[in-house]
Amino acid sequence: MIRAYLNAQFKRTAKLSAVVLPVSLLLFLCLGLVAALFLTRGPFSENRSRYGIAVVGNIGDSYLGFGIKAVQSLDDSRFVVDFDTMPMDEAEKALRRGEVAAIFVIPDDFLDSVLYGRNDAKITYITGDSQKTIGTLLIDQFARLASELIISSQAAVYGMQDLLISHHTDGTAFREISDKMYLELAGLVMTRTALTEVEELGFSDGEDQVSWYFHTILLFFCFLFGMSSAGVFLLRNPSLPRWMRMRGLSAAAQVLCEYLVYLLLTLLCTMIPLWVLIRILENLKLGIVFPAFYELFPALLPVLLLTSALQFFLYESVKSPVAVFLLQFFLAAGMGYLSGYFYPPGFFPATLRFIGQLLPTGVALSYLRGVVEDLPPAGAAVGIIVYAVLSIILSVHIRRRTIAMGGAL
Repeated sequence: MIRAYLNAQFKRTAKLSAVVLPVSLLLFLCLGLVAALFLTRGPFSENRSRYGIAVVGNIGDSYLGFGIKAVQSLDDSRFVVDFDTMPMDEAEKALRRGEVAAIFVIPDDFLDSVLYGRNDAKITYITGDSQKTIGTLLIDQFARLASELIISSQAAVYGMQDLLISHHTDGTAFREISDKMYLELAGLVMTRTALTEVEELGFSDGEDQVSWYFHTILLFFCFLFGMSSAGVFLLRNPSLPRWMRMRGLSAAAQVLCEYLVYLLLTLLCTMIPLWVLIRILENLKLGIVFPAFYELFPALLPVLLLTSALQFFLYESVKSPVAVFLLQFFLAAGMGYLSGYFYPPGFFPATLRFIGQLLPTGVALSYLRGVVEDLPPAGAAVGIIVYAVLSIILSVHIRRRTIAMGGAL
């Protein structure tokens, strides 16, 4: 009886695959286009090497103007920031057009306020009111750094001069020591990058941006595949489980047979688009190294065991087509968001990162990256087994209740 039921499910699913495969290809293409737009137009798409800052104020013949010119020609920040002096109206227009990332408005008495230690004249810092980008975040840090350098240098100079005055130092020695300290502080500021060691950690956990989103978009497709294969579940004969139970086929045997066939369909409709995508990327010669198909296939197999079991459980427990469609999408999007599918996990607090790692989406991502990068994904493998087995057990329980409510023995 099990073989006959399994053969019947194979034949039925083979007929439906003629529709499911093109729909899955379309879904894969749509996700690929969304990923391309996200990488090229999204918050991580800024590829400019320098960001513009509009400076408003009369600084041409002052020490401040000399300092800005020194920064533009000598300081390492010249590789990141460009200063451009302009009137306020032009600066506002440039900010609205996105030509500059911020506006620094310097009052006329700012330099005197700093030189005489009053610090009562402050620079006004203006940015756009839209969502913060990497550029504006860098400018925020640059402004905070400049403020700390000015205040700390000012405190050091005045502290040194108060000490000289208390020791009744003569005017010549006072000026010589002060000039020497000015140069010393300027040298420390200009060479501050030598005090640190830069280590590139990649986009997330040492992985570059393209590889990260290649993995996450692929997994997101796997979790959404149930939407394109809805016909496998929604076109079932509702009285068939009761009739097969009366013929001696238990609910567990029915679920396992149907799940096995659905898993094979998932493999077919995932691996074919993936193979086509990898071949296209290889022929485009983008200079980006993607995982080979033979590396991804064994890594994706346990993931598909998990996603197929979850989708089977959802269709078994929710009978409304609209409800199960919405539930699949929002579950995949919500869990994927917390697990770093759209933003790296480092953007979230530690509690949310921990929750995202425990979700099915987080377990799948950890396992896939672990296998591809030759890391031991033991914990993720256990998580996949637990989620898959639990989904199948719950599906069997729901099938038994459905049969019992229909009056079958």
